[in-house]
Amino acid sequence: MLNIGNLRFNTASSTIFLAQNFLLKAIFMENSHDFNTLTENENGYIGYCPCCRKYNLAYKNSLFILNEFEFGAFQEMLENRVGILDFWTSHGKEFMMRTPLKNYYILWKESEIDEVLEMMEEIALLVEAHRVVNINKN
Repeated sequence: MLNIGNLRFNTASSTIFLAQNFLLKAIFMENSHDFNTLTENENGYIGYCPCCRKYNLAYKNSLFILNEFEFGAFQEMLENRVGILDFWTSHGKEFMMRTPLKNYYILWKESEIDEVLEMMEEIALLVEAHRVVNINKN
């Protein structure tokens, strides 16, 4: 069983696919957001949505949606290679990162991790400012 909020889904592939599409539609298509791109390069971008207080870190075919604390934790994971294992593939990937999903991993090259970290470091002061402002709002 897959539990997402109050919804329950059988873990069959088609059901998971439908659930993911439902959630994506609910999150992205049905809501309007005042999204601000903070940094970008040819492989991705980092943006911030003030109404959600979330960062979108898009890199190649991955999208990470993180709050201020998750953003910092993810940056620390990449910097210190926490949960990242050496894993060489015939396609040039060197590392494998665990995800919360069983049997789902993210493969990285060293240069890809470095590129994501560069984008994250470019906006480090903005992230810290958002964190301080949002703490004061709560």
